[in-house]
Amino acid sequence: MSQSRQLAAIMFTDIAGYTSLMEKDEQKAIELLKINRELQKSNIEKYRGRWIKEMGDGVLASFSTVTDAVMCAGAIQKASENITDLKLRIGIHLGEVVFENNDVFGDGVNIASRLQALAPVGGIFVSEAIYKNVINKKEITSEFIREEILKNVSASVKIYEVKVESYSGYKSGSQNDSNKYVNFSISNKKRIFIWISLLVIFGILIYYFLLYKTKPVTQEIKQGNIEKTIAVLPFVDHGSAQFVVNKVPLTFRDEETQAAWSWTHANRLRRALTGYLAQREFAIVNLHTVDTVLADHGITDANALQSVPPEQLGQWLHADTVVYGDVNHYEAYYAFLLANWHISVDVRMVATADGHKFFTAAGSRYSVDLRPAFSLMDMAVNSVLTLLQLRDVNLARAEEEVGREVVLRLPIAERNVATLVADAHTLSDTEGRKSVVMLDTIPAPMWMQVSVGP
Repeated sequence: MSQSRQLAAIMFTDIAGYTSLMEKDEQKAIELLKINRELQKSNIEKYRGRWIKEMGDGVLASFSTVTDAVMCAGAIQKASENITDLKLRIGIHLGEVVFENNDVFGDGVNIASRLQALAPVGGIFVSEAIYKNVINKKEITSEFIREEILKNVSASVKIYEVKVESYSGYKSGSQNDSNKYVNFSISNKKRIFIWISLLVIFGILIYYFLLYKTKPVTQEIKQGNIEKTIAVLPFVDHGSAQFVVNKVPLTFRDEETQAAWSWTHANRLRRALTGYLAQREFAIVNLHTVDTVLADHGITDANALQSVPPEQLGQWLHADTVVYGDVNHYEAYYAFLLANWHISVDVRMVATADGHKFFTAAGSRYSVDLRPAFSLMDMAVNSVLTLLQLRDVNLARAEEEVGREVVLRLPIAERNVATLVADAHTLSDTEGRKSVVMLDTIPAPMWMQVSVGP
């Protein structure tokens, strides 16, 4: 025996003159009762109400909001205008009632019933509690009628008549035809599905417009040939050296640890750039050699590196050119199913002979990745996959592409190319002569050795 006490808007409706109609034409009265039942059920459902019961030619319903109750009453009255002999009176009151076994009890029910009996044909009477909740609704107009002591109600009740002037601005639904009703109420599952669909569409748009879109690599090239031997110095990371989600750091490194992390964190970009330089017409000093030489001279952080002139670095590393790098953005954001990353680097090449800077470039790579999911299990799996891919795939690929874009904009060192071509020809000639000498020293097969008699 379930019982619950709730605050609800109670609506009572009644067909005016139904008893007289029943006496005149019973069959017509029964048909009218069916029409009334269908009309009210559809509207009560449309305005998210609860059909309680039918009592003869009257209907009892409840609503969780006052506005839904009044809008429903207005829709019912409007629809009844086009139905012959269907003349309704409606009363609505807001009060605390008791729901038990698909029925409702309490003073709220009694007051709504009394208001319905007092209402004019085609009218809607409401109590002051209802009036106070709809007074600021522009689609509902109200008029004070009188104050009256109702039967079996101790206190006097102020009575108001309300009319619904418009349905267009109300969110429960729209009414295109007084005899056609559409239930626009959306369940929670449908709302979730709609939001996820919108999120997927938004993610696809982001994916299309942003995925691996590279800002144009800016560059400045000054006169002079890039010398053959290049040493790529450790890059300086100007980021926070913290892992962040939605701008909130999830790691808490002190300044010393953060400086050390920044010094090594950019090495993957440095390695990517070095790899692409090695495919060009240059000789590259091994990164282990560069790091060891710098460490032997006490260069273990960015400040120490900046204090050493390029000429001195060239002598230590036996390099014609040194490459400096500044990582301005190395950001990875992750939130549930959405991941975002942004990498940008500034590169400058400096001649160790006189310290002049003859090439600078800046490149960046950014993207957003969204993995849609429609169940808790899919969300959990996709969250893990997104985080792992962000760390192990997306960032690594972005680093490679930034390095490639910068190196591709490095002008061709014609003198180095000419030297490599000449060395290649020399090597080919030398190998050719060695091959001839080796052939001359190989004895002829026995079948080719012919003896000539005296």
